[in-house]
Amino acid sequence: MKQVKITPRYYEERVHNFYCDGCGKYLGQSLEYDDGWYEELGKFESQCFIDSGYYILRKHLCKKCEGKLSLEIEENLRRLGFKLESEMKD
Repeated sequence: MKQVKITPRYYEERVHNFYCDGCGKYLGQSLEYDDGWYEELGKFESQCFIDSGYYILRKHLCKKCEGKLSLEIEENLRRLGFKLESEMKD
């Protein structure tokens, strides 16, 4: 004989919604897995090491704002005298 018992189950879904830190545009959502991992949409990270340690910039950006921020960082580094490694003469 076979009997089937139906038991209702309760579980929570963790959904992460991402917005651009530059313009506020909605970037999308990502479902968190059981192990705690989720895809970070629009993730932008830049770091620079200076004598006192690493300076890190972490944001979530749309493509337009990512391009603007990258250009702004590059322009400011050049203004301060930084050069690309490939531009350095031995």
